[in-house]
Amino acid sequence: MVTVTTHWPYADVVVAVLVALWVLPRAIALARDALRILSESSPTHIDVEELRSALGAVDGVTGVHDLHVWTLSPGKDMCTAHLTSTGDPARVLHDARAVLSARGLEHATVQIDCPDDTDCSESF
Repeated sequence: MVTVTTHWPYADVVVAVLVALWVLPRAIALARDALRILSESSPTHIDVEELRSALGAVDGVTGVHDLHVWTLSPGKDMCTAHLTSTGDPARVLHDARAVLSARGLEHATVQIDCPDDTDCSESF
């Protein structure tokens, strides 16, 4: 179509190459994001070690283990964590969720464990 308008035989080729050069970086970025999601990699904007430290700093938390952060879909990051605690479980859970929410992790599962790693269901 461009050739008919411009009467230049290479016009279609030049326009096609320009369009391809415009599309290529966007396609690569999309493929990279898709692979990150499919491989359940940690989100690039969340520092997992900083998150571990922040959860460990919650009042009553004595340890953080089994911390997993991944991207479920674009804009939807997930988190699971086990916190060892000597404090009030309801308060620890509330404070831990606030730490996660401040980092954009609205969909999180937090398990509070007893410090001696025994069945502590009676204390809840």
